[in-house]
Amino acid sequence: MRILHLVTTLDWVGGIETYLLNLIPAMEANGIEQHVLYATGNPELHPRSKLLPIINQCGKSAEIAGAEAIRSELRRVEPDIVHIHNIVNGGVIKACLAECPTMITAHGYRYICPSSDQYYRRTKSICERSCGPGCIPTTLWHRCLTPRPQYALPFYRLARLFIQESNRFARLIAPSENAAQRYIRAGFPAHKTTILSYFTPIEPVQQPLGDPRRKTLLFIGRLRPYKGYDYFIEAIGRLDHSYHGLIVGDANDRVRTEIEELSRSHGCTGRIQLRNWVPREQMENLYRQVSALIFPSIWPETLGIVGLEAMSFGVPVIAASVGGVTEWLQHDVTGLLVEPKDGKGLALAAERLHVLEPDYRRMAHAGINLMKSKFNKEDHVTKLTEIYSVVSQTKFIGRKAHA
Repeated sequence: MRILHLVTTLDWVGGIETYLLNLIPAMEANGIEQHVLYATGNPELHPRSKLLPIINQCGKSAEIAGAEAIRSELRRVEPDIVHIHNIVNGGVIKACLAECPTMITAHGYRYICPSSDQYYRRTKSICERSCGPGCIPTTLWHRCLTPRPQYALPFYRLARLFIQESNRFARLIAPSENAAQRYIRAGFPAHKTTILSYFTPIEPVQQPLGDPRRKTLLFIGRLRPYKGYDYFIEAIGRLDHSYHGLIVGDANDRVRTEIEELSRSHGCTGRIQLRNWVPREQMENLYRQVSALIFPSIWPETLGIVGLEAMSFGVPVIAASVGGVTEWLQHDVTGLLVEPKDGKGLALAAERLHVLEPDYRRMAHAGINLMKSKFNKEDHVTKLTEIYSVVSQTKFIGRKAHA
C-alpha cells in the first residue's frame, strides 16, 4: 500500500510535524510505503519527500495552479490514499477528492474554522460556532480572523469547501473525542469519523525523571498567545523565588521582548529562561532539568502531544482544562487540572505538586503507565493500518466514493 501525505512543514518544529515524522518510519516498518509533499522543511528527513510550496498557498490563482500540480504528483506517485494534514490550498484538496481516496487528520480546526483554532483573540475565549456567513460580523468584534482580505477570504472559502464537500472524504481522523464532536457539529458525517489519539513518540521510562526538588517549571510549544504562555509567566511570578520557569519554543525578537516585559510586570525577572526548540536527541536531558510541565493553553487543544511526552519521561503535568486535554490528564491521577486563564490556579497547583512529594511520585508513575497502556506507538500504527486498509478497499468512482 502506498500513502501520500500532504503537510505544510517537514521538520521538527511542532506537534503535527513531530507526530508525522515519528509516524512515517513506523508505518514503513509495517510495510506501508510513505510519500510526502510539503511546502517547507528539510528534504533529508524522508527520502520519498518532495518540496511543493503551492500546496500551502491560497487565493484563486494558487488554487488553479495547485490543482494542476497535485494532479501531476498523483500520476507520479500513484498513491492508494492521500492523507491530508494541514494544508490550505483548496484547489489541491478538490483535485485530490476527484482523483483518489482522500482522508484527513484533524490536527486543528483549519477545515471548519476560518481562523483555524476556534478561538477569539480579543476576548481570549473559545468559539463554539460553525463556519458560516456569521463568521464575518463575529470576527469584527472578536478579532478571530486575520484582517487581511488576501488571507481571510481564502481561509473562509476553505472552511466552507470542507464542510460542503465533507461527504466526499473517505475518513476523518480526530485525535480526541472533543475534536471529533466539533467536526461532527460542523457537518462532517459521524460514520466517517474515527477517534485515534496521537501516540507518545518517547519510549516511556521505567522510573520517573522528574524531581520535585528542582522547582523548575517547563513550558514547551509554539509561542502564540492562545498557548497561554503569559499565564505561565504569571504563575512563576506568584511563586516564591525558589521556583524558576523554562520556556522552549519558536521565539523571535518580538516574543522575546514581550516575555521580558511580562517577567518584569509579574516580578520574576531573572527567573524565566527562554530557549529555542530543543533537538529531539536532547529531549531527555531537557526533562531531567525540570520538575513539572505547565500546559496553560486557552484554545480547544485537539489533544496536546507535549503532555504525552512529559508523562513518558515521568514528569507530572499541570494543565488548563481545555479541548482534548482531559482525555489524557486525569485530575489528581496523572496530573492536575486548573481552569483556563488562571495564573493563580497554576501557581497553587505547582505548590501542591512540589510540597506533597508522595503525590508527585504517584502521579509521575501513573502518567508513565497511561502512556504505555493507551498512547503507545504500536497500537496507533495497528489501528491506522486498519483504517488505511478499509479506505483502500472502498470502491472509488471519481467524485462518488462510498465508505
